[in-house]
Amino acid sequence: KLARLKNTHKMTKTMKMVSATKLRKAQKAQKDAGTFEEKLNGIVGRLGVEVSPDDHPFLNPKKAPGKALVVVFTSDKGLCGGFNSNLNRKTAEWLLNNASRLKQIEMSFSGRRGWVFFKNKFTVNKHYEGVAIKPQFTDALRIGNDLQTAFLDGQFDEIHVAYNQITGVLTHKPVVEKLIPMDTGMLGSNPKQTEMGMWIFQPDRQELLLANIPRLINLRIYS
Repeated sequence: KLARLKNTHKMTKTMKMVSATKLRKAQKAQKDAGTFEEKLNGIVGRLGVEVSPDDHPFLNPKKAPGKALVVVFTSDKGLCGGFNSNLNRKTAEWLLNNASRLKQIEMSFSGRRGWVFFKNKFTVNKHYEGVAIKPQFTDALRIGNDLQTAFLDGQFDEIHVAYNQITGVLTHKPVVEKLIPMDTGMLGSNPKQTEMGMWIFQPDRQELLLANIPRLINLRIYS
């Protein structure tokens, strides 16, 4: 029995070391994505004293939104405490609170645990299988293009994302927030009028906005 206990101790120690390495890699990837998003926000913020909702379709909210899509980001597997269950409960609460405001709500999923929880309760628009195991920007780009096309085609008036906001090594906060149309207040600090002469734009301001707003959306999905 003591020998088996010793072997178990060695095995769990090895598993702990492997998990710690994976955690460090995930933390670095998240930090790098966050830094890039912050810099891109700064670029957009320099494009004008105030970014107007009329500057881009993804900034212009509908006056009477009736159709919404909620994209839920969970893990594929369980055994991770309240990581998935807390998010599913938070999303269910949001859906209940917004049911009277919106005439139609559909759901898409990245991660199996969210899909299993909601698949028989709401219309499933898309299920992106396998992308949660090893996040790749190509997958975020595919999801982002789907969401942006659906919004521009008028399939949905609002697109929201539900995910766990990491607040520490073992702590997280479930969040449901609007992705499209984007809140102009999230585009970083805009320069003062006196600073505008410091910047030379090439190409022009409108073209830069048209190019970078979709990039910001894809980057937020990847983050």
